[in-house]
Amino acid sequence: MNAIKTRLTATTALSTVLISTLTAATAVAPSGIAPIAAAQNSQDCVATMLSSESALREPTVIEKTLRFRQAWQLTTGAGITVAVIDTGVSPNERLGEVLDGGDFVDGDSGFVDCDGHGTLVAGIIAGRPGADGFAGLAPDAHVLSIRQTADGEGNLESLAQAIDRAVAEGARVINISLTSCAPAGVMPQGATDVAESVARAEVSGAVVVAAAGNKGDSCQAGSVAWPAVLPEVIAVSAVQFDDAGQAQPAEYAITGQWVNVSAPGGPVLGPDPRTPSGLIDRHVFGSGDNTRAQQIAGTSFATPAVSGTAALLLARNPELSPAQVRDIILNSASPISSDLGLGRGIIAPYDALIWTTVDTAAQHDASPATAPAPPDLLSSQERNAPLRATGLLLICALGLGAWLLSRPRQRP
Repeated sequence: MNAIKTRLTATTALSTVLISTLTAATAVAPSGIAPIAAAQNSQDCVATMLSSESALREPTVIEKTLRFRQAWQLTTGAGITVAVIDTGVSPNERLGEVLDGGDFVDGDSGFVDCDGHGTLVAGIIAGRPGADGFAGLAPDAHVLSIRQTADGEGNLESLAQAIDRAVAEGARVINISLTSCAPAGVMPQGATDVAESVARAEVSGAVVVAAAGNKGDSCQAGSVAWPAVLPEVIAVSAVQFDDAGQAQPAEYAITGQWVNVSAPGGPVLGPDPRTPSGLIDRHVFGSGDNTRAQQIAGTSFATPAVSGTAALLLARNPELSPAQVRDIILNSASPISSDLGLGRGIIAPYDALIWTTVDTAAQHDASPATAPAPPDLLSSQERNAPLRATGLLLICALGLGAWLLSRPRQRP
């Protein structure tokens, strides 16, 4: 399987936090679906830090923009399980109940997060409020952690199986802050497997939310992101605001007419994957004089804001179908110019909960959904293109500047 690179764009700050190696305890995989053959994983864990105590005092940009605490007057997401298919989720007291959905990387536990990515995603979905400025959108939702990617590497075949695992474990929302980019009209290797799994999730009643991706390597302007491009998936890009307060695409974000909605992608404050109670707002790379602490932002972190909104909707009305949830989230979004390629607008969680007009054509259809057909008659160049986009890109863009992290490893 091709190794892929994780592109990280970063601001620079000095830190002396060292990168350490994490050894995970073995966990029993959940029943219901057999795991695929595990890939061997050996990596140094990403170090983390909190830049200052002042970072805890103010609500995050995500909260300031979405004002999601208003929604808690109506529901906090209790009773809904959100699957986080990612790098794993480390248990943290600010996350409440985290369920082990298994590990498709090395067969250990979904509670391993050596990359410091999945834990932050989970925090945006279901982080519990405290005396500081951190909280997730649906703080009483349960997180089902399925570890499918590590060290910036994964593949669409195992993503398809992870989606099936999420459905088997009863997830009503499936968050995928990962992408495989390809030129328009080209299906990456494994895309059909993912399309079929997403179709099964739709029939089961699970809402699938996926990131549009960040610019870099195979993800460029005009690229199409899988699985975000699928019609059953809510495709999420990231928004930022200029000095006049006008919404613009985040400088790192992939946009396009296939994007459905947008949300701020950071900077992120969230649970520390290395401690049971701490919060972080920086990843740390390098050592000695080359140590750099980088803000955390990306379409990876806009996506869980939409997943949290979906969890709130389903907690308030469990009878909603995935199509109805998509309809409400898109129609209740705060409109922005369609020329920006950010979909219908910026999500509005409280407005979604009080939205009353649901498209009657979006009723749950119990008949099997059909996966999209492969593109016709690809040229030789197009046929080779998916081989360069087979891997899953961990779409974590961290601030400004440029920093390229690549740790290729062998996969069977």
